[in-house]
Amino acid sequence: MPSVGAVVPTYNSAPYIEKTLLSLCKQSLPLSEIIVVDDASTDNTVDIVLSLSERYKSIKLICLSANSGPSIARNCGLDIINTDLVLFMDADDITDSRLVEKEYQRLQELKSVSSDNWVLCHSAYSIIDSSGKLIAPIIRWKQIYPEETLGYQFVRNHILTSSGVLVRKTVVLNVGGFDPLLKFSEDCDLWLRLASYGGFAYVDEPLVQVRRHRNNTSGRLNNVLYAEKTILSKYSLDVIEGAIYKRHLPWWVNASDFVSILYRLDYWDRGYAVIQEVVNKKSDYANGFFFLGLYYLHVGVWKEAANCFIKAIELEPNNGAALNNLGALLALDGKADEAISLLTKAIELFPGYLDAGNNLENLKQGQLNFENVRFTWRELRPVLTRYQE
Repeated sequence: MPSVGAVVPTYNSAPYIEKTLLSLCKQSLPLSEIIVVDDASTDNTVDIVLSLSERYKSIKLICLSANSGPSIARNCGLDIINTDLVLFMDADDITDSRLVEKEYQRLQELKSVSSDNWVLCHSAYSIIDSSGKLIAPIIRWKQIYPEETLGYQFVRNHILTSSGVLVRKTVVLNVGGFDPLLKFSEDCDLWLRLASYGGFAYVDEPLVQVRRHRNNTSGRLNNVLYAEKTILSKYSLDVIEGAIYKRHLPWWVNASDFVSILYRLDYWDRGYAVIQEVVNKKSDYANGFFFLGLYYLHVGVWKEAANCFIKAIELEPNNGAALNNLGALLALDGKADEAISLLTKAIELFPGYLDAGNNLENLKQGQLNFENVRFTWRELRPVLTRYQE
């Protein structure tokens, strides 16, 4: 039986840290160490942790002298903890009491039936607000083969929270830990490097409650998008393309997903060439027309963009991103009633859809223009992540 511990970086987490730590202390498979790394909090977080450490000897507090960011705090915890497996946990989230046991069992199960290298395990999760109220449907993923992991992670980060991720400490250290230069999406950066090393196990149960509130660093959407581009830029296009095409998906799906990354990295013309081949050979694939529409949107050919989004919606009526983009184009063309209908449908299908909500509100106020319009530049997740703007 390997030893298991947790690393919890914290900064001004006084309203939530007690519930977080208690949920870790009550695991059915006990944690031998819970390393709390305080990143120079200015509230009474440290006092709360010290009080809990008197009741639970597994809790150990490390205080950094200056605020250094989550990457350095997590790396500090990794250096100190003396366990084989490490559970990452944010200081405002809550775990199910069976989390560690379930994820450890899943790693053992896959190891017993496969010779592949499994480096971490994560689970489905729910989203709560500052008061603990559920605010979104359960966020789920699926079990994939190890050779597919890197490609899926390139296209989109499928481990949206570091909370509840159980990793092998030696592997994390082998790939260099968290990048201390990254202030946002540092976990996504680590997942990519781990995906090059082995497979990700998955438990399809919501074993973590992830809290969204005003102070979430991951809630600043523009910063997250910028960090994502920075992280992707670390890899050559050949590496990205090769990884994406290793996924067990139809070629046109892989091709379209590669186009999405080409666009994000500003390789628009190369992306256009690839997506043209997709729509020419697979004319019934909605996302092919959606990504072709994005190219025309980028170069300002509005009529062609609108036609592509129309085709995408014909093939996939619930394509929320196409509904928003077409609605925005119609609104800018003075066709307010049609635009309102499309934008309203997009929001009904995807509650919390920021782009569509912004466009609809400005349109109803007669203020939507090319300065404040919001187009959506990628497919939507089945359940949208809630962010603070």
